Order: sequence, then structure tokens, then C-alpha cells
Amino acid sequence: MDVLGCSNPFGGAVYYEPVVDSTMHRVRMLVSEGRKPGFVVAAGFQQSGRCRVSGRRWESAPGESLMFTVALPKDRVEGRGAPLPMIAALALATLIERKTTLHPLLKWPNDLLLDGKKVSGILCERYGSVAAVGIGLNVAQKSLPLEGREGNTSAFGATSLLLESGMLFDPLSLLPELLTALDAALSDSLWHRRCSDILYLRDREITLLDGDPNDGRKVRGRLVGIGERGELLLDTGAGEPDAFFSAEILFPRARDSEGAEGGPER
Repeated sequence: MDVLGCSNPFGGAVYYEPVVDSTMHRVRMLVSEGRKPGFVVAAGFQQSGRCRVSGRRWESAPGESLMFTVALPKDRVEGRGAPLPMIAALALATLIERKTTLHPLLKWPNDLLLDGKKVSGILCERYGSVAAVGIGLNVAQKSLPLEGREGNTSAFGATSLLLESGMLFDPLSLLPELLTALDAALSDSLWHRRCSDILYLRDREITLLDGDPNDGRKVRGRLVGIGERGELLLDTGAGEPDAFFSAEILFPRARDSEGAEGGPER
């Protein structure tokens, strides 16, 4: 792996490979070999990049996306009370607003939307005392499919910074500033308020599927915001907002032209 000469607020080296299986897998290997956390692994192309939902993959042509995983030390993540995927999404939103005129929205718990389409993928895992934060950001794609492959009936297509802003960035050039934004978000005691400010469908009536995605109960109410532990707050009209930690928001499926409720969008 090459070592990039870019700044990293977490103190470790920033490694780069043109092609990897996945940056998350490379980080896991380095951690198992005893590498001290704080390092970053970035890639120009991932052959087996994974998403948060099992079975889905992060796919991108070489040079079109910013793809990396940072290995965070224990003291940067414990006691913060903030879920890492949401913190990473906040850092991404900060970067996008600084570099463009775009205003991304957070689709709870960790997806970013631009004009109603997904622009990023986030996956977080733990390896002992190390927390790995994997981020993929669509940067330079000129076209993207409206729907994912393998029967994914998501209500959300995909987009890129280029498609939405008309601005062309070298993906790797965004890495130092994104690492800085992630460092700041990890130390931000008001992170949940900032996430609430950009929450998709905030103050709208929504339906949640609470509990088992295959057998949960539907709860309807007004989406209020995000709590201090990352929970979704829903006003059901019964007093104080109810808190949901593992519910799924029900969105219309892409093929439902009249907006009928479909399955949970993860």
C-alpha cells in the first residue's frame, strides 16, 4: 500500500491502493496484525464493498467515488453517546455543504440524500477496542441507476456530487477535509441537534415499523427529531414524543406511482 501525504487528525498513516477487495477488510487485517488505530485505508476501486444492509454492495467505477475506512481508537468513540454511522453522516453533510451549494438531508439513521436520492454509504464495525468507520461518497459519476440491482425496490435512486452540483472533484482531494469534519463531529456535544436540523421528513407525518421488520407493529406520528442517543423521536399525540432505536421508516416503493406504503427502506 502507498502512504499518502495528506493530513489525518486521528494521527495515523493514510494508506492508498488503486484496487482492494474492501477498505473495511483491509482495516480488519491491519488491526489483527497489531496496527495501532488512527490510520486510514482509502481505495480507488472496491471489488467487494459492503453496505449496512446484508446482501447489498457498494459499487462504483474506478475513480468516481471517495471510498475509505478509518480505524478509530477506543477513547474517540466510547462515552460519546452518539452512534457512529450518524456521526459519519453528519461529517459528510458538513463536507458537502462546505464544498458545494447543496444541502443534504439525513435519512435516519445514516443515509444522506440529495434531491431525494442517495449520495453516500456508511458501514461501521468493531474489532476489539477499535471502531472502523467505512464511508463511500459518490463524487464524479455522470449517471447512476434509478434503482439498485437484485430486486431492490428502494424508493430512492442514487446520485453524485457532480450530478447535483455540476462541480467535478477529485475524490481523494476531499479526504483530508472529510477526516477533519469527522474529527469535529465526534467531539460535538450538539451533534443530535445538528442531525435533527437536516433530518429528512422532519415535521412530517410518517409511519414506522417498530420491532421485527417482518412482524413489527406500525406506528404513525409526526417526526420530531433525533435524541441524544440517536433515537428517532415521534409525536404520536399521546404526550411526550416516543423514542425508537431500531424501527424502520416505511417509504413508498419506487414502483408505487401513487405513493402507497411499501416495505422498510434501510
